[in-house]
Amino acid sequence: MEYLGPYNLTDIVRHRMIRTDRECYELMLSLSRQVQELNACGIVHADLKHNNIMVTYDGAKPVAHLIDFGFSTKIGQKSHIGYYCVDWEHEL
Repeated sequence: MEYLGPYNLTDIVRHRMIRTDRECYELMLSLSRQVQELNACGIVHADLKHNNIMVTYDGAKPVAHLIDFGFSTKIGQKSHIGYYCVDWEHEL
């Protein structure tokens, strides 16, 4: 486990800590890679929101970290609200 610091996505936006389009792109790219990696493992986060995205910096580059997997579900199993999570790409 690693300490991610005090900043979530809400803080980053509220305090305007992302100053350039490139920083925004890097942050969203790191977030989308994490979501893609989870989905490749058959996991759906199911509670993806600004407060569940922590942000750290690798030098000047912002890096997103997903937290709070309490509602996460394996694809093909019932979610916490009773619905099945489906991988449409493989179901069609």
